[in-house]
Amino acid sequence: MDENTNTEKKEEINNIEKKTVPKSNESFSIKKKHLVVIGIVLLIAVVGVVIGMSFSSKNEVTGAFGKNGIAAEVNNEKITMEYLNTEYEKIPVQQRTFVSRMQLLNQTIINTLLLQEAKKSKIEVSDQDVQDLIDSIQLPEGQTLESIAQMQGFSVQELKNKIKEQLKIQKLLNQTLATDVTDSEIEEYFNNNTDAFKQKLSVNASHILVNNSKEANDIYKQLSKGANFEELAKEKSIDPGTKDNGGNLGVFPKGAMVKEFEDAAFVLKPGEMSKPIKTAYGFHIIKVLERFEEEPANLEKSKEQIKEIIKKDKLGDQAVNYIMKLYDSANIEIYIKEETETNPSPVE
Repeated sequence: MDENTNTEKKEEINNIEKKTVPKSNESFSIKKKHLVVIGIVLLIAVVGVVIGMSFSSKNEVTGAFGKNGIAAEVNNEKITMEYLNTEYEKIPVQQRTFVSRMQLLNQTIINTLLLQEAKKSKIEVSDQDVQDLIDSIQLPEGQTLESIAQMQGFSVQELKNKIKEQLKIQKLLNQTLATDVTDSEIEEYFNNNTDAFKQKLSVNASHILVNNSKEANDIYKQLSKGANFEELAKEKSIDPGTKDNGGNLGVFPKGAMVKEFEDAAFVLKPGEMSKPIKTAYGFHIIKVLERFEEEPANLEKSKEQIKEIIKKDKLGDQAVNYIMKLYDSANIEIYIKEETETNPSPVE
């Protein structure tokens, strides 16, 4: 494979990644820019796994072909047509424009290769690791892990198993690929992206969200008399993303929230509470816990963050080459019959 072919293949992979992971609709928790990371394809992207790689063919599978019901074999491990078709049916209809069955087969082959390597390396992922990742994801309004798994065609346990597989792959890539970052690389990145590391005016705030003004005013009166904000948030708030955490929204800068909420939050001092305010989501009572003033970009404070960004970029580039090598050295048989290609190969 020459250098031009390799470059073209990487560009193709990057394009497939962009097509395969469309942005979700804006979600709840009143944040204007909040990407909900849900679904198997999106969860894979979250943990940094290269997805959607399409080495074998540009043509979509046209029927239920295969060898005795087998779509492919990867080092003697079988991928059945039944599995391939079942997994394809789980892809939301609106995303099937971006993912063909052949792309899904290739992704399955690559995941299988990586999981085989993870097993050889004795890489383990605990149930707690899976739960920690799930807990870090903010779900859309009114949705639970169960409802989201169902939308994707999975049971909750199947979804957790998929996440566990991808975490194993991430551990493998982190352990196998060199991602050392030099001070000069960090400094160069900082100089080229200074604005991104300026500390914007921001606050750490909590809120209680209810449906009507009467309930909001009743809660405000209780709080004014000394009731515990966190306890009332857990009891009364209708925001499923924050109520269990005492209503805490975390730290957010100006521009992250809807205007009415932001206008009220940013005039409060730490420890102060707003009167009920109305937004499109309902009626809120806001309490500011901390306030962070604007500060210029600081290289020392930003070093670790920049290091992780660069490491992730390097990991992505190296993962493509690593997977190509695994593919080239593996014993892979593809039995899918296509219209124009009868003997697909990993590299065109």
